[in-house]
Amino acid sequence: MMSTQFLHEDLVRSLTAYWRDTFTTTWPTVYPGMQDDVTLQQAWVELDLPWITDRKSRLSGLQFLDFGLDVHCFSRRDDDLARMRVMIDAVRGMLSRQIIAVRDFDLSAQPAIGYAKLSEPEVRDFSRIERSVKGRPLNHSLVSFRGLAQLVD
Repeated sequence: MMSTQFLHEDLVRSLTAYWRDTFTTTWPTVYPGMQDDVTLQQAWVELDLPWITDRKSRLSGLQFLDFGLDVHCFSRRDDDLARMRVMIDAVRGMLSRQIIAVRDFDLSAQPAIGYAKLSEPEVRDFSRIERSVKGRPLNHSLVSFRGLAQLVD
């Protein structure tokens, strides 16, 4: 069986690949570890995996990963707020309760070495913080998912 440390990288790469293949909108995406100049963009999204924790089932003894997937949605304040709702709905529709194949991209990426299951999202609006604390005229909503990933036996 492969180590769970190896699965961390595969999990990030698999979620990124799924997003790239599925999120077919005109809004650019900033991926984990990537820096991009979005100053000219009217709207964009940023993916983040703020935590990945190794766990072990008490009943079966199988190892799994508990993780968070955050999708930050941004649009300019002078932009219509309807765009933000459309962005949030697109993210929810694409990721909510999805089961995503985790692949080993260093081998052939086929077949899946595990699966990641995402929860229903929690949505929070950080637009006031962007405006009052950071001084940026942005609409900013965070769509957060909790997920579990497990290797295939």
